[in-house]
Amino acid sequence: MSLPAGTGIGLPPENNQFSAFQTTRKPRGYETAHSYFSQHNPEAFWLLLDAAQEVDADLGPLTVMTLEKGREVIVVDAPTALQERGVYKTLAFPELILRRFYR
Repeated sequence: MSLPAGTGIGLPPENNQFSAFQTTRKPRGYETAHSYFSQHNPEAFWLLLDAAQEVDADLGPLTVMTLEKGREVIVVDAPTALQERGVYKTLAFPELILRRFYR
């Protein structure tokens, strides 16, 4: 199964096109970077050539930002799109941190 990563070519993203990035159970008030970005900015997420890899690059800066604010970073099960690549755990961040990071 191919990943629902954008190519930047063709029609704009459809609703739920990125649902495989949004299948993670996480504590209330927390979200993974992949899920948050794909839900709140699907037009930009769609333009990423390799959404899984490119959003992974944000995990380090997000971790630093979260810890600097005195908040906790949580390890959660990875969404389906990452599990298909052999990644079974990922990080979840407070939604407030994600909102500030991806504005």
